[in-house]
Amino acid sequence: MTDKPTCGPLYLEGLDKYTGGDPEKIRIYAAAFCAGQAEKVCLGACRAAMFRPSADRFTMLIAVVCDVAKRYGLTVYVRPAYNPETKHAGREIWICRSKWLDDIEELENLKENSPAWHHKRAWLCGIPQEEVDVEFHERSGAGQRCD
Repeated sequence: MTDKPTCGPLYLEGLDKYTGGDPEKIRIYAAAFCAGQAEKVCLGACRAAMFRPSADRFTMLIAVVCDVAKRYGLTVYVRPAYNPETKHAGREIWICRSKWLDDIEELENLKENSPAWHHKRAWLCGIPQEEVDVEFHERSGAGQRCD
């Protein structure tokens, strides 16, 4: 297992630095981040991108993601997710080209945090196989609020 933190704390560090907690700046920061991810998906650098907002920011983020996805001609898929740290269900928002939607839906058939689940998610997100961390859920930041 790597000692690198998950992407969540890195996102939160930028969010805090550039928004100061201002709700409008948070929305703008999220939109810029989503647009960057959509650009990668649209250009084929990765098959999909995933966002896992906290419950109180879900409504704001789904609106942003849908707007960005429409602009880039991408499909939006929302799947349930379980946060082992808080013991609460959450939701993941995925964007992809429509040809990869079945692959995202297949995640429902895999045990969360199993090696197969981690490999599938990494493949969707464009992570090289040799970089896949099947213990990602054990890394610093996993399951913590990051938005």
